[in-house]
Amino acid sequence: MAADFSAFVKIRIQAVSKRYLEGQSHALADPLLMFESDRPSDRPIPPIMAFSGTHDPVLDDTHRLDAALKRRKLDYEARYYPGAFHGFHLVVWSKDAQSCWSHQLQFMSKHLSVQPESSDPVVQNRADHSR
Repeated sequence: MAADFSAFVKIRIQAVSKRYLEGQSHALADPLLMFESDRPSDRPIPPIMAFSGTHDPVLDDTHRLDAALKRRKLDYEARYYPGAFHGFHLVVWSKDAQSCWSHQLQFMSKHLSVQPESSDPVVQNRADHSR
């Protein structure tokens, strides 16, 4: 079942991409190429967080991004969630989604000078689950 669903989503993504590009190639159609190249960036690259389920059709792109950011020695974090599908983090009651949101909040707290307010329901829910 999992492989069938992933294959279906991957086929849909390919169909949309082909239709979007109308059969032509364009350098900006693959934004990872900039990170994979040796070309220096025109401006500072901010910290990046990437996450993916292992059944996500964009898993290969997440691995590519992970490798490119590591090679460039940029400030980033990549997380992988075994068995999770594309959009798993939207199923907020699942353990993987809660873990992913927690990791995202930790990442933002580390890299942003503005901290979330304690009255924010997401922050409150996170505090309740950490006890």
